[in-house]
Amino acid sequence: MVKERFLNYTDAIVAIIATIMILELPIPKNASLSALKLAMLPFFAYLLSFLVIWVVWFNHHGLFNSVRKINARVYWYNGLWIFTMSLFPFFTAWVGRYPDKVLPEFSYLSLILLWSISFTLMETELIREKENRLNANDHNRYPRKGYYLIILTGFGVVWFYPVYVLLTILIFLILSIRRQVGPRVVVH
Repeated sequence: MVKERFLNYTDAIVAIIATIMILELPIPKNASLSALKLAMLPFFAYLLSFLVIWVVWFNHHGLFNSVRKINARVYWYNGLWIFTMSLFPFFTAWVGRYPDKVLPEFSYLSLILLWSISFTLMETELIREKENRLNANDHNRYPRKGYYLIILTGFGVVWFYPVYVLLTILIFLILSIRRQVGPRVVVH
């Protein structure tokens, strides 16, 4: 498969999913501050989902920068990654509407876990493909173990404190963004 066509298709779907998510946000019933306040939790859930997609989309592009060959496994793992991402609008709206309920939060966290696993499978297959010349050291998996640990911790806490899932996602985002941006080097 031609890499550019593959990535353009993926980019288009990511853009559509991010657009659909905003359509799920409730419009305040009137122009009062109290009506706006009611829309804040759904907006926060949307913001977290948007940022998660943004961060992982950046990682996706970084992963495919030096890729030369996209085999059938990569194609299907990417399809699984896109499919799980396509569920974000539904689960984001559900969590935004019921942030203190276990089932929406548990389901949202399960989606994040499946999405993360599909990305890891895709990354592993790209590294295995000799033609791609990807170095496993360049795609350091040690931080990913921490992300999985954060997600798995969320599964334990969600039963007692459902809103913790949103905090779990926030921690995941902070760590991911810090890793992407990295330390700033000042040149004198």
